[in-house]
Order: sequence, then C-alpha cells, then structure tokens
Amino acid sequence: AGRFYKDLDFFLSNQNNKGVFLFPSYDISPLTGLSPPKELISQRIETLYSLSTSPDPVVVTSLEALMTRLLPKEILLTSVDYIAVNEEIDRDDMIKRLMTFGYFRTSLVEERGDFSVRGGVIDLYPPLYDSAVRVEFWGDTVESIRLFNPVNQRSKADVKELTILPANEIILDPPSIKRARSMGRLPAGLETGGGFPGQEAWIQHFYSHLDTIFNYLPKGGHICIVKSDNFTDKAGSILEKLNKETGRFQDEALEKGI
Repeated sequence: AGRFYKDLDFFLSNQNNKGVFLFPSYDISPLTGLSPPKELISQRIETLYSLSTSPDPVVVTSLEALMTRLLPKEILLTSVDYIAVNEEIDRDDMIKRLMTFGYFRTSLVEERGDFSVRGGVIDLYPPLYDSAVRVEFWGDTVESIRLFNPVNQRSKADVKELTILPANEIILDPPSIKRARSMGRLPAGLETGGGFPGQEAWIQHFYSHLDTIFNYLPKGGHICIVKSDNFTDKAGSILEKLNKETGRFQDEALEKGI
C-alpha cells in the first residue's frame, strides 16, 4: 500500500491534486502492550479527518487497515479545536484539552503529538501540519501562531489560524475514562491525560461503539480493490494471525495471574 501511495501521489501531484492520503495499518500488534509510532498514529488521524472533510480525497490503504476498528467518526469530528490570532482562549483549558486529545507533554517539542508550555507560549506538533506550531499568548489572547522547525526550533512562517486534531485515536475525556474503568482495570492516573503504552488494544472499552474506515467514506465514494483475486484468502490469513496472537497473549496473562 505504501509503494502504491507514493506512485499515486507522484502522478496526481503533477495535476495539482493535494488530496492523496495514506491510511496505514499498525506496524505492531496492540496486544504486545506497545503503542505504534506517534508519526503513524498521526497519519491515520489526519487521513480519517481529511476523508470526512476534504473535497474528493483519495485514500490508499491495506486490507489489514480496512479490518481495523476505529474511533467513531462523530467523536473524531467533535474532538477538533480551532484557534485564531486575536481570539480569547483560556490557556489552562487549552493545555487540558491537549492532554485529553492524547498529546504528550515534554520540555521540547520534537515529535508528532508532543507539546510543551513555557509561560505564555505553547508549542505543539499536531496532525495536518508539516511543521510544529508555536502559539503565543498575551494573557488569554492569542497574540501569534507560528510554524517552526522542530529540529532547530527556528520559525518558518506566521499563520492566522490553527486546526488542532487529536494526537491519538483514544480521546481521554471523563465519559470515556469512566466507561473504560467500568469495563476492566486500567492504569491509575488517566484523569491527568497522556495515555499509556498499548492503549490501542483497549479502544473498545472507551467508546459505546466503533467504526471502520467505511463509516468515514463520503456519500458517493468509490472503492477500488487492487489484486482482488486473493482478497478473501488474505483476509482469512489476517484473522488467523490475530486469533493466534490473542490466544498467546491470553495464555501469558493467565500465567502471570493477570
């Protein structure tokens, strides 16, 4: 899927088409207790948002990613913040929202999903942007919004507004945390945000229902299957692999008394 996406993006970019997106599958099973790279998670969220809001998006994905259950579309679209220069915003509320959206607080923003706070300055690296973003406050007023290079921290350009997407597919708001706690044990301290390693395996605990990528398709959207001759066999292999992993990790959990 990745190679096909690069080829398609190359040819369509020559036609001034910016609406080609890749929806990757997790490169690691959530059952391992580890989370996928933040860059990969960010790319998935950006693609889901673009599929829901962009005109005529083209999305390339794999069968494995198609079979993944996702956060509900309505939850994603209601978990988007928009801020603009000269807008009045409670700085502390913004920090809480970033934590709820799965951003990781650090001293220096270097990776997707990071954010830092230094006095009246909030740096963050959200989906949708090729650069990190610096939001400067004067009191509760947004004085400026700047793109900057996370490697050398140098400013690149000023922008008038900013769209802040979640940095994770699990939105850690109070209703979601309450629901997850009622369905099983979760690590302490989730109320402070930030998430925990391997939380993707618990996604069904946080929402009343889950969607697939088909729920994000716009009306009248078209589906094109490449190499459809082995589609069913490949799906069966993916399910068989998942069932084996599930059984193995359940056995390991029983041995550890979990």
